[in-house]
Amino acid sequence: ELFRRLDHARESGCQYFTMEVSSQALKYGRVAEVEFEVGAFLNISPDHISPVEHPNFEDYFQSKLKLFQHSKVAVLNKDSDHFDRILQAAQSSETVEKILTVSMKDESADYYACEVESKPEGEHFTLKTADFTGRVVMAMPGIFNIENALVAIAIARYYGVSYADILKGLARCKAQGRMEIYHSKRYPIQVVVDFAHNKLSFEKLFQAAREMYPKAKVTIVFGAPGNKAESRRKDLGQVAGKWADHIIVTMDDPGTEDPQKISEEILVAIHEQKATAQVVIDRPKAIALAFDQAVESQEETVILLAGKGDEDTMKLEGKDCPYATDAYYALKKLEELDR
Repeated sequence: ELFRRLDHARESGCQYFTMEVSSQALKYGRVAEVEFEVGAFLNISPDHISPVEHPNFEDYFQSKLKLFQHSKVAVLNKDSDHFDRILQAAQSSETVEKILTVSMKDESADYYACEVESKPEGEHFTLKTADFTGRVVMAMPGIFNIENALVAIAIARYYGVSYADILKGLARCKAQGRMEIYHSKRYPIQVVVDFAHNKLSFEKLFQAAREMYPKAKVTIVFGAPGNKAESRRKDLGQVAGKWADHIIVTMDDPGTEDPQKISEEILVAIHEQKATAQVVIDRPKAIALAFDQAVESQEETVILLAGKGDEDTMKLEGKDCPYATDAYYALKKLEELDR
């Protein structure tokens, strides 16, 4: 299937093909015989550990490191956990000929971001490289998106894209379901729709919310998927219990599992953090409740709708059922409140 798609791209005259490669794809040879001009490794944290994915963290990590067995150029994030092992894997690869690094902490990186300003309308930072120093304005909010931008910049520069074009691109680049922000015209309510679905992305979502809205109470609506990544239930519950002012646990692709059972497992982790939460299995009702409670509180509130992004299906009982997206339900509720 992958080679058919690559062939179609070639026949269509595409000169560049960008793809995400999962740990499962690397582990089970789904990208065997595919040579990547550039392979980028952003970060690693415990995830995708379950009986049907990776049996433990080491298996997950080793699977991801196989990317360097397929890559000619490696782009590495020096701020990632276990960077020494990531670097060693890239250096010992028989295919990697060049290594590029990015960082928000280490100014020795090839692409270094500093002097960061986080705003609801986007991120502003200074980019420092061997041949450029200048201010970058990103349309995508969330400080964690700067890491993504640095990797994109490094890849674009490898291909000879000018800094002028890179700056133009970042100034208007947005992605559906990633740090989509909406707000009420009548009430001090902000809404963030994001794909955050594991411990690392959850922590970064909360950090971004606190940086953008430092005076706001934070409400989060989230769940955990069924039939995979069972460790997320504990991880997400612990992070939410630590960071959120109010928590509503709901469904998120429960698959063939009971969403009530998944929610109760999340609750255990929330309670371990001495926090409390409500369970509302019906996701649209959970979203609506978050708004109603924010209005009732009369406090400035940022509502985080996490996990689904712009997904328009819900996995239920082995089927992909239509789901109107978190953004749809958020906008519908905002329209109702503002009217």
